[in-house]
Amino acid sequence: MIILNDTDYIYEEANRIKDNKEPLDRERLYQYLLDESKSDKRAAKSYLKVLMLHLLKCIYQPEKTSRSWHQSIINSFDDFLDCVEDSKIVLSYIRDNFNVIYNQARINAHYETNLSLDTFSENNIFNLDDLLDKNWISEFLKEHPIAKW
Repeated sequence: MIILNDTDYIYEEANRIKDNKEPLDRERLYQYLLDESKSDKRAAKSYLKVLMLHLLKCIYQPEKTSRSWHQSIINSFDDFLDCVEDSKIVLSYIRDNFNVIYNQARINAHYETNLSLDTFSENNIFNLDDLLDKNWISEFLKEHPIAKW
């Protein structure tokens, strides 16, 4: 039997399913799909957490807003959008865990800024639809310009 790499394997299985044929290896296909889903969810969560972290830093430490914070916001936003744009499953996971992710970003902001944790609202100050909107991110960056040191 020929051993296929994951890419070849998944295309072969996809074609079998498209042609209404049984998958060659249901367990392997099942495991592959679970692993991919977990990986996509982890990536989206990580990008969103970094995005929120830098948004919080800009809000609560405007005098320290830097070009690198802006660049991090742009990069995290782009990567986050890439993760959720084509996956209803990943977007649903993010919606279900949005407040948990915010709280993780809030704690990270506390450690990175040295500000009291109480400084950062316990209630999520962000709206997911805003964080999916390129115009909102652009406006945020205009409203929180790079500090002049």
